[in-house]
Amino acid sequence: MISRRHLLALGSSALLLPSFPALADEDGERKFLFVFCFGGWDVTRVYAPLFESPVVSMESDAAASTIGGLTFVDSEARPSVRSFFESHAEKACVINGFEVTSITHQRCLQILQTGSGAGSRDDWGSRIGHGSSLDPTMPYVVVGGPAYTSELANDVVRLGNDGQFERLLSGSSLELASRPAEPLSEATAAEVDAFLRGDIERFVEAGVGQDGARFGGLYTNALDRQATLASQGGVDFNPEKTSPPVRAQLNTALDALELGLSRCAQVEYQGTFEQTWDTHSDNSRQSDHFEELFEVLSDLMDDLALRPSPGGSGTLADETTVVVWSEMARTPALNTSNGKDHWTFTSCMLVGDGITGGRVVGGFDDTQLGQPIDLSTGELSDAGTTLGAANIGATLLALADVDPGEDEPIVGILA
Repeated sequence: MISRRHLLALGSSALLLPSFPALADEDGERKFLFVFCFGGWDVTRVYAPLFESPVVSMESDAAASTIGGLTFVDSEARPSVRSFFESHAEKACVINGFEVTSITHQRCLQILQTGSGAGSRDDWGSRIGHGSSLDPTMPYVVVGGPAYTSELANDVVRLGNDGQFERLLSGSSLELASRPAEPLSEATAAEVDAFLRGDIERFVEAGVGQDGARFGGLYTNALDRQATLASQGGVDFNPEKTSPPVRAQLNTALDALELGLSRCAQVEYQGTFEQTWDTHSDNSRQSDHFEELFEVLSDLMDDLALRPSPGGSGTLADETTVVVWSEMARTPALNTSNGKDHWTFTSCMLVGDGITGGRVVGGFDDTQLGQPIDLSTGELSDAGTTLGAANIGATLLALADVDPGEDEPIVGILA
């Protein structure tokens, strides 16, 4: 994998290069699991201890605490947060003060996941999945949450929120059509597939040009993937309804990673009782959300440590980077409804292999604006760069041995 040491060896100009050389990883290809929290979280409940600020509404019964070099907001109301850091601080890196440059949910979602609001970029998950050297059946599986594709839609599998993908895969979706039809028998389906493959082969052989050949390759590849998934009994593509639903989503995502079907997966956590994190009133709900989230994250880390990696050389914990984030943050001060509104400067947390854990990178000033950092070290610097979502995405791409292009990674957090 691309490491901090390797990039620094290339010199400061390495940040301007159009691509990075890939380094071999003897332990297996790095995988990624995104835990997306919809609605916009209040970073001052965990990640940003801004107790000295005269304009930030902090909790009266909370305090700053440091575990393993990582400083966070500690409260008796959130024992799972402390417990998580006690067990995993050395693997965790909190990135504070990056900006998503919008205050609308949909635009923030797109900026967070693609680095741009232009609508013509593929998200980080699809780029990471596409960059796999192992040709997984579902490069990027979206069990929950949003996804954005432009050129790489063929690398993304969206399960849907009501078993849509499973029904498409089995053919049972025909029974729910406006004009219901019975699925084909296995023998008839095999004949249809054989005919389609032959038809596509004849189409390509007819010399229809580069676009036609590409289409033929994609179509044949899709048929191959469909056959693989239809015969795969190890993944439940329609996660059961649990409380919170993210637990069942995680089981599906981890099954796909463990079996080598996917390199990258995303799940969504919408807060306690699915209230979302959008607390324009009663901001105290943020505490409940974070408490349950970190309880789920602790269980996730335990599960990763128990599941074998696809290659059998270790566990998923040895090969997986967990990314925990939300599309925006909340305003520094409470509003008249005891809530907080939308704020552009936010935080995220990376946990796992390949990063320098036990640290907080970046920061907020007294007005909860992001502070610039030196990308080569991750340290605060007045002459540095004010972080944006593109820097976070570029860092993930660098971890995945995928070319970040013009976007600059935070080299200082790469192990």
